[in-house]
Amino acid sequence: MWNETQFEQLKKAIQQAEIISFDVFDTLIVRLTNTPEDVFSLLERKIEVRGLADWRQKCQMLASQQVEQEENKAHADLDDIYEYLAKVHGKSADWDKVKEQEISIERQVLRVNPEMYEIYQYALSLKKRIIVTSDMYFDQATVQNLVEDCGYHHIDYFYVSATENHTKFRGDIYPYIAEKEGIKPGMILHIGDNENSDVKLAQEAGWNAFLYVRNTIPNEEYMQQAGIFDLGVGRYVQTGAFWHDLGAYVGGPLYVGIVQWIEDIRKSNPDRPVFFLARDGYNLFQLSKQQNWSDCHYMYASRRALTLAGITELNEDALALLPPYTLGQTVEDVIRYIELEGTAEEQLKKIGFSGYDARIETVDDMDKFKELYVMNEKTFLAKCQQEQENAKKYFEEIGLLKEDSIIFDCGWNGSSQYLLNRVLKEIGYDKENKFVYIGILATVKSRRQLKNIEYDTYLFDIDKNERVQKELSPVVALLELFFGAPQESLLKYGNDGLVFETLGNDESYKNEICQGLVDFVDTAQTLYEQYDITNEAAVSLESFLRLIKHPSEQEAVTIGDIPEVDGFVVQGNTKKYLAWLDYETYIENPNIEIYWKTGLLSRPDLDARLKKILKEQDDAHATKSDRDQGQDGKKNTYWSNRRKYGKKVADYIVEHENAEPMDLYQKWIREYEPQLWSTEKVSHDLMFSVVVPVYNVLRQQLEECIESILQQTYGNFELILVDDCSTWEEVREVLQQYEGHEKVKVIYREQNGHISECTNTGIAEAQGDYIVFSDCDDVLSKHALYEMAVALRENPQLDFVYSDEDKLTENGKKRHMPFFKPDWSPDTFMSLMYTNHLGVYRTELVRKVGGLRTKYNGTQDYDFTLRFMEYSSNERVGHIPKVLYYWREREESIASNPEAKPYALEVMRQMKEEMLERRGIDAEAEYVPDMFQYRIVYHAPQNVLTSIIIPSKDNPETLIRCIDSVNYYTRCNYEIIVVDNGSNVGNRERIAEYLKDKNAQYIYQPMEFNFSAMCNIGAKHAKGELLLFLNDDTEVFRYEWLERMAGHAWQDHTGAVGAKLLYPDSNVIQHIGITNLEIGPSHSQIGFSDSEIYYFGRNKIEYNWLAVTAACLMIRKDKFEQVDGFDEELKVGYNDVDLCFKLSEKGWYNVVRDDVTLYHYESLSRGADDLDATKKQRLLDERTRLYKKHPQYDGKDPYYNRNLTPNKVNYEVRNYDDVVRCASLQTVEGYYAKYEANYAVLIDDLVSENGKTYIRGWYTTENPKRDNDSDVYVWLRDENNQYLRAKADKEMRKDVADNLNNGTCYVGFYCYLDEKELLPEQHQWQLGLQVKGDWRHRWQLKWTDRFIGKEEN
Repeated sequence: MWNETQFEQLKKAIQQAEIISFDVFDTLIVRLTNTPEDVFSLLERKIEVRGLADWRQKCQMLASQQVEQEENKAHADLDDIYEYLAKVHGKSADWDKVKEQEISIERQVLRVNPEMYEIYQYALSLKKRIIVTSDMYFDQATVQNLVEDCGYHHIDYFYVSATENHTKFRGDIYPYIAEKEGIKPGMILHIGDNENSDVKLAQEAGWNAFLYVRNTIPNEEYMQQAGIFDLGVGRYVQTGAFWHDLGAYVGGPLYVGIVQWIEDIRKSNPDRPVFFLARDGYNLFQLSKQQNWSDCHYMYASRRALTLAGITELNEDALALLPPYTLGQTVEDVIRYIELEGTAEEQLKKIGFSGYDARIETVDDMDKFKELYVMNEKTFLAKCQQEQENAKKYFEEIGLLKEDSIIFDCGWNGSSQYLLNRVLKEIGYDKENKFVYIGILATVKSRRQLKNIEYDTYLFDIDKNERVQKELSPVVALLELFFGAPQESLLKYGNDGLVFETLGNDESYKNEICQGLVDFVDTAQTLYEQYDITNEAAVSLESFLRLIKHPSEQEAVTIGDIPEVDGFVVQGNTKKYLAWLDYETYIENPNIEIYWKTGLLSRPDLDARLKKILKEQDDAHATKSDRDQGQDGKKNTYWSNRRKYGKKVADYIVEHENAEPMDLYQKWIREYEPQLWSTEKVSHDLMFSVVVPVYNVLRQQLEECIESILQQTYGNFELILVDDCSTWEEVREVLQQYEGHEKVKVIYREQNGHISECTNTGIAEAQGDYIVFSDCDDVLSKHALYEMAVALRENPQLDFVYSDEDKLTENGKKRHMPFFKPDWSPDTFMSLMYTNHLGVYRTELVRKVGGLRTKYNGTQDYDFTLRFMEYSSNERVGHIPKVLYYWREREESIASNPEAKPYALEVMRQMKEEMLERRGIDAEAEYVPDMFQYRIVYHAPQNVLTSIIIPSKDNPETLIRCIDSVNYYTRCNYEIIVVDNGSNVGNRERIAEYLKDKNAQYIYQPMEFNFSAMCNIGAKHAKGELLLFLNDDTEVFRYEWLERMAGHAWQDHTGAVGAKLLYPDSNVIQHIGITNLEIGPSHSQIGFSDSEIYYFGRNKIEYNWLAVTAACLMIRKDKFEQVDGFDEELKVGYNDVDLCFKLSEKGWYNVVRDDVTLYHYESLSRGADDLDATKKQRLLDERTRLYKKHPQYDGKDPYYNRNLTPNKVNYEVRNYDDVVRCASLQTVEGYYAKYEANYAVLIDDLVSENGKTYIRGWYTTENPKRDNDSDVYVWLRDENNQYLRAKADKEMRKDVADNLNNGTCYVGFYCYLDEKELLPEQHQWQLGLQVKGDWRHRWQLKWTDRFIGKEEN
């Protein structure tokens, strides 16, 4: 962007010159694509030839090399390039039409540069001769047409390198032009954007030159995943005004995506008006006018206004909604804002405040303040009633109450929707409103407020896009900058109209932000629509992520100086800022909220002392050396942590901050892997052909790959090395070394065909019985082919065998990140290319399949294996649970970074869609952002009936909650069957009355509880082709849950389909599948936060499991009957596991759909109400019966790799623990029952091994300070009421902290107990947890449902 001085300097230079020469691209005219090469990507999209963009770019380089050598040209022109494309890629396309299309696309994306057009006009006004000097592969006529199309109609001559055969980049065009023009070089002024070719070389030729610095976006190099027009348009629409340009290049791309999303919602709801909620909906409302959307309205609302208008009584719920919400405010701040009239100072003193200026400094103070509402209840409720009447009048005026509507809001916790619905309920609203949000955070508050409420989100949701959510949740205040309105917030619905706050903030800059993003959308949207491009939400967000992570100094300072003020949390005269804080304020209040830490640290004016403290606190990003920067820094960090979390947490961090974690995998490699290798003799009659496509690889890596193959312990193989026309000389040098080797065949391709064609060349030469694929930089274990031969000798029917793998660092020094895979899992494979390497395929079938396909380069192995399986079958796939392949990491490789090749995602989608069509499967591919994969969502036949069978007794409230949630969220064909084994008369009558109009059968059959018998009874009465067994203590909270389960259950290969179950109103996993460990069936990942991704996406995409829980289990009725349903001898336990075992034995695959999530109200720690020895023995007998029926599964699970820990559910590498210290057990005489408490305790691990019992878990009493500071004791009691206790060690639990989100973090506990002291063969011990707390709660004891000893099940 020009500044005035530059502009005047250039005008003066123009006055002194006779000829003005302009560069073309990025000077006179600009492309709206991010890079010039993006034109080729658009070309590929238009022509629909996979790989065309890459071909076009490479062929330009190769064609130039050819014409420079053979024809003495300066470089290739467009005709040369397309002749080369036709020669190399033959009939892949009509190349003349492709060439015409390329020029057409250039014309579509080119625009006049307004700054340079002004200079051009100035030169014209002085009657200067104007010429163009351009290096370009287009000829003179094409360049002239493109420039004139942009409005330059008075250029005297076009000097274009492709026509003149002289170039700027060599400098020879400058004297050539001076001679042609017949003028002294010093009388020519050239203006261009390239410092070397436009300025330096022009000046060396005697010309005057001016460097044009085009518009840029700050730190745009960090925006690697930006939409194809986002950077180009962001540069183009800049005006030089900071807020306008920020709105354009940061907010603009996000709003293009939002506009596309809202438009789709409007099309799905054509009769609904759209209300944009103030203030977050202001910008989108302005855009709705630009889009000419009909029936759109701006609706004023605020948290304060809706809260009071929705209160009719001061019950517990209402008081919870009322302020104060934050610490640090004075009592007067809150009273004034809420307008709590009639509050006397005597009232304040009565509840413990010194006066109006008293500060609210603790949670107890916040509770005390709320007593004021009760003291002034009559006056306060009258005020609320009046505001409610005013709100109703306003809603009537804007038309909200007339019909169903769509309401837009930013979101975060869904408070606006929750509060608005409270008001609407009170005023008799009988329509439906659907809220649409930018995002909803996974918090307890949002889960509670949005339960059973219809809404949609763009960026993230409670259980969607956790990765994006984590990045944005700390900076939502910054994100709101692009959604705010340029006026004060609504204070209340007044008697005479709307009343606004008067905080006095100057927010006029928001008008500029709005105009910037409107300008961006106006330009970019047309282009995206023209090329039918819809960006994923994460792509639209890329510009904002750049801002939060890599701001410029100007951005940090200018944005950082914006006040962050909310009337509900205002603190007198104290102002907070988006990214500004002084040292003294921080020292006075070290817990002050920092809204944008990266912005704060990027400010050049930040106090150096404060910067040091903040950097040291940022442990997640600090290096070890940063943490060791002297005692002062450590001391500051210690006290900050102590103030924030308490002394014990601060001490723990000091103790553990420098601890180096033990690398369990390196230990496994040293101690355990050598025991795995097969030792039996095997004949060498099977021959393997190892095919390695080679292209531009480092010498060392290629040599390591080749040597790892030649050093195999199995001798019958051939190595086929296929060079794909590498341009690196060292590649050919390495290959030539092996040309004479007896086992090596080296093939040099004459043309580059990319990995698929190159691999196919090797396949064509293969002589072996099986083909083995390897990348040219990876390494095989020396046992790889031997282990494959052993497996194939044991089962000659196998067509395809795969092994486990790990990663190899780029320098080849370290193996790490093992992937211990399950046995063949067809549903897992449909979601994830998990077999990867090492893969061995029967040659006969490889040739039938037709090898790899170029159009799916980037996911060619996945496509090949999917097609291969269409010639084989599930039972002909083998798995070797040994690491036979070391997959080298490279920065650009998908092995190290799934985002490194974004084109692969689009290819994968197309590949899966084609596969579904080819196989005739009614399904769709759905993107899973956190996994960078596409899952398959199957469709059941239309109107297929699902019978939902719910066993229940004497739980009417629980049952009603379950069925209400089913009815609310289910839109496909279903019936409900309740099987009651003996509710009392009152409950029976209540249930029967409730079910009358619920399309339900109520089967009342009194009997002893037998879960299996109750399910079987329901199945006999079921009319549906599908059966869903559902616990009455579950709750549905997402649409399409039943459709997704039904579609999967309908597939021929499927056995049982389970769902992800979470503990209520949380993100804590209760079930994602059952793993049959050596200690027995166990719920995988139980107690873990679902916000994380566990072991290659076990909780995010569909995996096959040996068993799923019957708390939510679907199965086709005919398959259920074939395995004789549930075993009624298994009355309580293991009946669902037994059912799944039987299905697996029939050859069907059990699966959990991780996109179907329900709450399961099975308690985090069920009380100790089940101590009856008879019941314990029954459960033990049932487990014995289970394994007697299925001995092949006793301690074994085909979907759980034997190299993983045998006694836990966390997918750690199997290892023998080092010597451990057992906790000291003390005998306790007893305890007082009054000390028992009902808080949450979850035991994650309970493992008995080598004479020791390991116990690990976490707890929360919902008092963060007490939880962090407390000591913890594990208690044990036996059947004779003998008591033992042992002090447990504590640990930080980030998963718990993230999920609770209330400051609780130091609540993990673990201990080892010596079984010699427990005599477990003689006693059964129930486990409890004692938490020692503050003076008010001396200690609390919670008994759990976990046991160790002779009857633990």
